Amino acid sequence: MQVLSSEVAKAVGMMKMKVVAFNGSPHPNGNTAQAIQVVLDAIHGFGIGTEVVQVGGKKLYGCMGCYQCRKIKNRHCVMNDDEVNGFIDKMLEADCIIFGSPVYSGNITAALKALIERSGFVAKGNDFMFRRKVGVPVVVATKAGGLFAHAAINLMFGTHQMVTIGSSYWSFVVGQEPGDIWKDEEGIKALRTLGENVAWLLSKIKEEKRR
Repeated sequence: MQVLSSEVAKAVGMMKMKVVAFNGSPHPNGNTAQAIQVVLDAIHGFGIGTEVVQVGGKKLYGCMGCYQCRKIKNRHCVMNDDEVNGFIDKMLEADCIIFGSPVYSGNITAALKALIERSGFVAKGNDFMFRRKVGVPVVVATKAGGLFAHAAINLMFGTHQMVTIGSSYWSFVVGQEPGDIWKDEEGIKALRTLGENVAWLLSKIKEEKRR
């Protein structure tokens, strides 16, 4: 495990920071949830608060393109009969946002896509309200589609002026049956390294904000 300097580790522990991970899989305890937890365990080890929010299987609509969020500017979607606005609130309170998804039909799940559409449209219409938050993709694939899903999530982060961070490899693991991801030793190592890098970056961002 990578060790942060004693000064950085102390700074991390003293600051109130939070990472919120959104699980786009309909399986709350499946491979995607387990992959997300690998990253969160590494982050939590440095004293940073973490939370997992279940998105897959929840009631979410796609964006209607009505532009009301840009007129009202209340940091919420005008459609309030599903769970998107609650998810947006979670994103606003986070220093780092993780989007996790299995690969379905060559890309991210429909549930996560709906969240990205709606939250992203609101964010742009409200002065890029996720600007400079840290964005992290976590993807579980079987064969094809892993890079497409990874790119789909990172595109959202990039177009919202968010900060992305790398690891020793792409932040996705291979697995189909529950628990298969643990056979992908390289992928698990990359996820752990990713979590450690997130902790380091958050400490640097907070140090800069205090100046």
